[in-house]
Amino acid sequence: MEIKVIDNKILSDGYVFTKSFAMISKNKVFLVNQNQGTTILLDKSLIDDFVNDWLTRIDENLFSKFIQRNFIVKDKKSTKVKLNCLPTFFLIDFTNMCNFNCIYCFRDLKNNREITVDHLDDICDFIVDYCKKYRISRITVQPWGGEPLLAYKKIIYCYNRITKFGINVNMTIETNGSILNEEIIKFIKNNNVQIGISIDGNEYLHNKQRQSKTCDFNLILKNIQILHKNNIKDISSISVVTQKGIECIDSTVETIAEVFKINNLKLNLVHNSDFKDSYAQFSDAEIEEFVYRLYNTIKKYRIKNQKIIESNIQQRIKNLLYRNNSNICLSSGCQGGYRMISFSSNGDIYPCEMVDYEEEKIGSIYSGRDLIDMLLESTHEKKYFQRKYNIKCDDCPWWYYCKGGCTSAIRYAKTTSGVDEIGCRINKKLYMLIVEDILNDNLKDVFKEDNDE
Repeated sequence: MEIKVIDNKILSDGYVFTKSFAMISKNKVFLVNQNQGTTILLDKSLIDDFVNDWLTRIDENLFSKFIQRNFIVKDKKSTKVKLNCLPTFFLIDFTNMCNFNCIYCFRDLKNNREITVDHLDDICDFIVDYCKKYRISRITVQPWGGEPLLAYKKIIYCYNRITKFGINVNMTIETNGSILNEEIIKFIKNNNVQIGISIDGNEYLHNKQRQSKTCDFNLILKNIQILHKNNIKDISSISVVTQKGIECIDSTVETIAEVFKINNLKLNLVHNSDFKDSYAQFSDAEIEEFVYRLYNTIKKYRIKNQKIIESNIQQRIKNLLYRNNSNICLSSGCQGGYRMISFSSNGDIYPCEMVDYEEEKIGSIYSGRDLIDMLLESTHEKKYFQRKYNIKCDDCPWWYYCKGGCTSAIRYAKTTSGVDEIGCRINKKLYMLIVEDILNDNLKDVFKEDNDE
């Protein structure tokens, strides 16, 4: 597959064709607009191999399509994308206590603490007042830990306190899966709570990375089977992949899909942490192997008509096909702080999941200030909100979706490059695999979502 850069070009009547990248196969061309993230699939003959001023000779129909998708604009300045500052995703730090001791945990687990009812009341009321002021009727709340279900009674209390004011709460809980009882099951089932369970692979790999007597693989399997028996459908898995786990990708996917019967997966490469021993930096070859093996393993299951989804892959497919900006992390750069904030157990406010980093504090629920005012002020003052950039970004087709990658990951890695290096390398490999399938007409049948049928 050949790649060509189409630089900004002034056309007639004040129109401008904005910088784009062309992925060229034998018969087709897939165009990606760098600043807008829009795409279009064309027959190669329509654009005559990008020679002889092809832009001046395209027909009216194609010209209109380019305008609709912001490849061609009337004024180059209009290509700037505004980032709205209106959080609707709230992470609440219920406890930093955990019954596991995962080798890669990035939380500060010293000085065990759990949120008090008084602080929880105040955080809930702050969220409710904010939603009323800005007429927000639907939000997402994610209880955080540690292991959040150690504080499950307070999680239920939090949900009830916010929803009684008429606010629709989508609650999502990421848990190690070791704690389950009838009260938790009833709460999950009655309120359509989304459950993400940490599963790192087969029994040997899972137990090796968890290092705790309570993390027994078979206990997690038993609890997930109970969830299935109670007809709880919104179950997903989150897997952390270390260097040792890359060679086990096939086994990890097989274990989750066939043993745990979970069809919605997420596999993330491990990031370094200030609170655990550091990991060696992944090499380019290791990252490429991870992406290639994961993509083709998921593809193998899809070809067999087993509708499993790996959310990192699926979101990037959505980016290319729809550009719906739906994902806080992957659709249009990191939007932590703009669309997602966290509350520490004492009511301090942070962007994304930065509650262990005092220097990134945005403010406090007790300051008497408006949340948006605190956020806008922080965008000018806090390191977290500084622009992420490396000179290599200038020639990257995937800039719109990435914009330097995960800010929290950069913070954990203490990188000096200015961007999330792991995320960058994943994007470069994964997007090209997806585009190859688009150009070869393989994507629609293999990766079509169930709800698209």
